[in-house]
Formats: sequence, structure tokens, C-alpha cells
Amino acid sequence: MAAMLAVGAVAGVPPAEAADGANAQVAVGATVLRHAGIHMLTAPRTVSISQADIARGYVDVAIPSTLEIRSNSPTGYLLAIESQADFARGTEVRGNGGVASLDRFGGMLSIQTVGHGMKTTPVELRFRILLSQQARPGVYPWAPQIWVLPV
Repeated sequence: MAAMLAVGAVAGVPPAEAADGANAQVAVGATVLRHAGIHMLTAPRTVSISQADIARGYVDVAIPSTLEIRSNSPTGYLLAIESQADFARGTEVRGNGGVASLDRFGGMLSIQTVGHGMKTTPVELRFRILLSQQARPGVYPWAPQIWVLPV
């Protein structure tokens, strides 16, 4: 009623008339923007490459990346993974029941979700690094950068 009185006063209608039998409709709308965030729980910092790994052509990273995705996107999100290691020619990522092949620099994984509202989803990713010709035995820093984008 205070809103009607204020609108009536601005419109030049006396407050008594605005409150007395006047009907006003106000349309209110809101758009909820899609959001996605990531919280990294564990991640590999190094990768050990042996001569046997080089002969086989790949190395499985011992420590998985565990993370929580918080998103309100009803259709899902994209995980962007970037890795720039000279010893890698590509990476296979295993998680959420599937395998994705990424090139030397990384790529995108599409994760589908269902429903509305903010949800937190635990995700565990395991990495198999496909070794390049430059790979040599040793322990190397390796921490893939992971971002999440709502779709």
C-alpha cells in the first residue's frame, strides 16, 4: 500500500484516492545467472616417469585430482583442463564414468547435470599422460590447471 501511495503521489493523484479503490499491477522479474565454481581438494604436484613408462608410452599419475563442483546450471558445465608439460603428447582423463582424450595442451570435458538449484558434485579425475619423444626418466612438476564454466 505504501508503494501505491508513493506512485499515486508521483503521478499527481492524492494519496487518499490512490489508496481508495485504485488497482495497480506491478510486474517483477528476475534472472538467475548461471554459476559454477570449483574447490580443489587434492591434486598431483609431480609425476614420476620411469624407463618402463617410456617404453610403454604412458604413465599413470598416482594421485587423482579430487574436487567439488558447485553449480546452479540445469544443463551442466564444462571442465577446462590445461597442461603444458614437454614430456606429454596428450592426456587421457578418467572420471565420472568416462574417458576423455586431450591434446598436449589440454581440452574441455562436458559434464551433464539434471535439475535446478545450486548443487555440489564431487568429482575424481585420474590422469594417464601419453609420453612424447622428449620424455626422460625422472620426477617432474605436473599440476594441471582446471577451470569450470557453466553451460
